[in-house]
Amino acid sequence: MNENEGSGTSTFHAIKGSIKRKLGWLTADRDVEAEGAAEEDLEAPPTEHEVQEAKHEIKADYGEVRGTPNRGPDDT
Repeated sequence: MNENEGSGTSTFHAIKGSIKRKLGWLTADRDVEAEGAAEEDLEAPPTEHEVQEAKHEIKADYGEVRGTPNRGPDDT
């Protein structure tokens, strides 16, 4: 196997994940945003567990998880 042969697949998943993350952000679909973030970070298809972890992190960032403070526009 050529050493660069696998990099095309990882690049594809990184780009696909980036597009998915941005689309999820644009449409306020936290699940799609999290799936994209996981795929972008891993540069490979994420497992269901990795997607669930990313969903929790994304929703926590937006204050959509119970027990996390909701940050307003004036909060720093």
